[in-house]
Amino acid sequence: MKAERWYSLVAAVVLGGCATAGDLYAPTSERVDKPAGAALPLCGDAPCETLQEWDWTMAATGGPDPCEWETLRAGYTPRPQGPSGDRKGLDQPRTRQRTGPALNRPGGTTFFARLCPEPPSASLNCGGAVSWGGTVTCQLSVSAGWSYTVNQWRFTSGPVSVVGPTTGTSWEGSVVVSGEVRVELALAGNDTVVTASVEVTRRPNWRWSSADWSFSQGTAPLPTGPIGDVVVGSTLIAGWNCTPPDCVRGFILPDIPGGESGGYTTTSVQGNGPNGGVHYVTSADFQSSRASNLHPNLKGGQTWQLSPSQQAQCNGAQALTWLAANACLGNSVASAWLAAAWEHEGFGYSGDGHQAHMQAAAATLGNDPEAQLEPLVGQDAQELAMLISIRLALAGNNIINSHNEPSSNHPGGSVWAWHPTSLQFVVVSFGPI
Repeated sequence: MKAERWYSLVAAVVLGGCATAGDLYAPTSERVDKPAGAALPLCGDAPCETLQEWDWTMAATGGPDPCEWETLRAGYTPRPQGPSGDRKGLDQPRTRQRTGPALNRPGGTTFFARLCPEPPSASLNCGGAVSWGGTVTCQLSVSAGWSYTVNQWRFTSGPVSVVGPTTGTSWEGSVVVSGEVRVELALAGNDTVVTASVEVTRRPNWRWSSADWSFSQGTAPLPTGPIGDVVVGSTLIAGWNCTPPDCVRGFILPDIPGGESGGYTTTSVQGNGPNGGVHYVTSADFQSSRASNLHPNLKGGQTWQLSPSQQAQCNGAQALTWLAANACLGNSVASAWLAAAWEHEGFGYSGDGHQAHMQAAAATLGNDPEAQLEPLVGQDAQELAMLISIRLALAGNNIINSHNEPSSNHPGGSVWAWHPTSLQFVVVSFGPI
């Protein structure tokens, strides 16, 4: 029985290797019977797959010809001769003919044909998602029949770059971070680059929670800098929420950006795989310990001189604290405002307090120090430490500055404050808190 094969008959211009499509001289899907017993021509080490007509201009100058030749006879009529009588090589000397029987179809026209494989191609596959710390295997594939040389494997992810082997068709190893694997190779004499993504699933349960936060009312030390007083003309800092013992450290402890140590450990990936030598965070444990306090002269503290009329109202007392003076002078706003000030620095009557807002911000993924450190990697230990400090500083600042000043705990109103010129208490206005 006669062996058969389908080919496309396409005229082409050869540019270096195999042909590229050009003018059509025959139907693009015409069936040509291969003679029984004839071997399929080879292109390199692989069977040629596409039948294309040779550009005799290139052939006559001895152009590159990696493909085999057959003399075929196909049932179609060639183009008419042009002005020079040239029929695109159909009547050229057949000096390039390779050994091969002709097909003799009645009415057919003998011509030379070139049998060429698909263009050379390469691909890279690193598989699907890999669990954190698992092994990834990246495999290079090159189309059969074409020579190639691997020059360099490489992995990149943000600031990290891992230079891999310079040989081989696969690269594998433990991975802790997603990125891109790249292979540089010479394929059929041409520089070629193929890439593939490596996807690493993140470690679960890297989150802190309310169990890591503490808050104590009334135990914060005095903040640094002036806090004013309950005196007309003074800028009063009524209360504060800070981290003891100095009200300097940030919300997240240890305060890494502030120069403290601890809170996390790191190591590097062992081996020569795509993540070999990459430094990463192995553990993270952070807390927050906040406290609040109010201006000492709002709670008690210093006494202030009363005017004679005010002394009469206060059972002859010559000097009283701010809170006591407001009470004896019949002002009820001061005590209510003072109670609201405690809430303002804490959790608020309805959640509108500094501590409540900061803890809400701290609970988000973007401000969670443990969640933020989990995916971080560095080229070396120093780079990773720098990235950790930057990330913690951003998270800490976001937590502190994540909300507007609480103002719903008390609407404010008129209270008594001491006037240093008239040496008596006068009515002033306190704002909402």
